Amino acid sequence: MMKFFRKIRQNLLSEGKTGKYIKYAIGEIILVVIGILIALTINNWNQNSARNKLELEALKNLKEDFDFNLSELIQIDSVNTKNIKSCLLILSHTGKRYKEDFILDKYLNDAAASPDYVAKNGFLNDLISSGNLGLIKNSALRNLLSSWY
Repeated sequence: MMKFFRKIRQNLLSEGKTGKYIKYAIGEIILVVIGILIALTINNWNQNSARNKLELEALKNLKEDFDFNLSELIQIDSVNTKNIKSCLLILSHTGKRYKEDFILDKYLNDAAASPDYVAKNGFLNDLISSGNLGLIKNSALRNLLSSWY
């Protein structure tokens, strides 16, 4: 292919057709520029595609962490509801309302149970510390995640 173009250039110069040669050279330059622009467009498209895949993976991991945290909070809420009911039951059996058959120890243990909650934020911590929080395109979500703590 290069030989073909070289022959064309040499023939145009040897025949003294400088105007045609300049037109040919400009055409060749335009073809090279078009080729470069096409290559850059394809490269940008590939980079955007890879970035979209990374963003989707990050959002999936964040959803898993937040779903786990939600299930933990629901469990803790049910334990706390049971604690409150036990406390109210104990209060309803104090003073003149106390009955001998009331088993206080059982309700005291329920009232004293206090589950600990530790949020699972491993992937969010990783996103923030690595500086990859910018993967997330939605600026409102990105702001909420960065101020999560």
